[in-house]
Amino acid sequence: MIMLMRDFTLEKYKELCLALLDSGYTPLTVYSYLVPGGQKKKNNKLVILRHDIDRKLGNALRMAELEQKLGIQSTYYFRFPYTFKPDIIGKMHDLGHEVGYHYEVLSKAKGDYEKNFVVRFKREL
Repeated sequence: MIMLMRDFTLEKYKELCLALLDSGYTPLTVYSYLVPGGQKKKNNKLVILRHDIDRKLGNALRMAELEQKLGIQSTYYFRFPYTFKPDIIGKMHDLGHEVGYHYEVLSKAKGDYEKNFVVRFKREL
């Protein structure tokens, strides 16, 4: 039986990013893909880089710094309250990345659309 070793190191992520660039792919943020008339019409080799930051905010910042050095912009979504740290989010935005709110209020509200969902959403947003 062959065991594949998982490697989630920054060095391995750098290799992935370089392979994408070397293969002619254009990395995009979520917004730059969705905006009308955006990059998607200029190139058919696209990759949307989106990161949900559930924990290990320091690792995410190092990824953002690496991407910036490679000329890549990506999208980072932060969970409230777990990884919602405005100073670090601001640093990542200043590096040229898109940042957003990774909301999961419907799950937290246990599907209660009428009361808990709206209240939680307003509070967290």
